[in-house]
Amino acid sequence: VCIKPSDHSRSFCDTDSGDWVLDWEDDFAGGELDQSAWQIVTSHGGYDDIGLPVAGLNITACRSAVCRAKNVEVSGGKLRLLSDRDHKDSTRFYSATVTTKDRKAWSAAKQPFRLCIKAQLPHITRGVWPAHWMLPQNGLSDKCLDEGEMDITEMVSGDGRAYNTYHWMSSWPGTK
Repeated sequence: VCIKPSDHSRSFCDTDSGDWVLDWEDDFAGGELDQSAWQIVTSHGGYDDIGLPVAGLNITACRSAVCRAKNVEVSGGKLRLLSDRDHKDSTRFYSATVTTKDRKAWSAAKQPFRLCIKAQLPHITRGVWPAHWMLPQNGLSDKCLDEGEMDITEMVSGDGRAYNTYHWMSSWPGTK
């Protein structure tokens, strides 16, 4: 997560030094999501199709909310993932999730890289779980988050604090 630099420091996001080369960025210009880089995750809400022991992003990212394209908004150079409550059923919630799975991926095996995200999280997080996270592109991790999920930042408790976490399976590097 980038913090605006003061007059006396440089930002982690700066590439002016020449030490890092910008590989990709999305300034969310225009009025819609760049489908070559992003995919909208949709779900019906609930845990009925969880497919234990693993579930897809429609379950792990959306949880009990209905994730839908209508809640993804691109305008003014910003991506907004909106959450709202059903007007007729106060127990039903709608949200949004996007992923770069199968469209953008990086590997430290090729060369070191760093990721810079400029984001504003909601001020009130009770009942929502705003998060920015990464998964390895290994065919399993999107279904089993303990296979290398890196929480860049997430707010899980409603206390307004942001957390950073790395998850891995207790069997790693052994059997999966």
